[in-house]
Amino acid sequence: MKEHLDHITRQLQQAQARPTLIATAYIGLDLVSRAASALAELCPEPDVPAYQSAILEADEAAVALATAPSLTWPERDYLAALPHHEEFAAQLITLTLAVHQALLLAARKSPHPADRLACLEAALHTARAHQALR
Repeated sequence: MKEHLDHITRQLQQAQARPTLIATAYIGLDLVSRAASALAELCPEPDVPAYQSAILEADEAAVALATAPSLTWPERDYLAALPHHEEFAAQLITLTLAVHQALLLAARKSPHPADRLACLEAALHTARAHQALR
């Protein structure tokens, strides 16, 4: 999964076009949710609530972003071996921040109010997911 986290993070950092930013952010949110779910299974018991909160916020962000008219639905499969817990958590934090930044950039670039609203709402939830992971 490390390769997926790195790949999506790079795609988000390189994306410039609004539709690409929105679609890649959506993929990133799915990955944040999946990765946080895996971390909740791997981590020490005291860390589980934070990961559960991150899962909820990432899912809420995806629901908000799904309302963006410009969202396209590419399909990806992110199954892979998981790295060590702390390394994986650090990658997830980095990805969540990249998703948040991409959503804010997409909102700034969008001339469509519905896209801006969807991106900003998703960014809010993504920021909460990022905070929960820290």
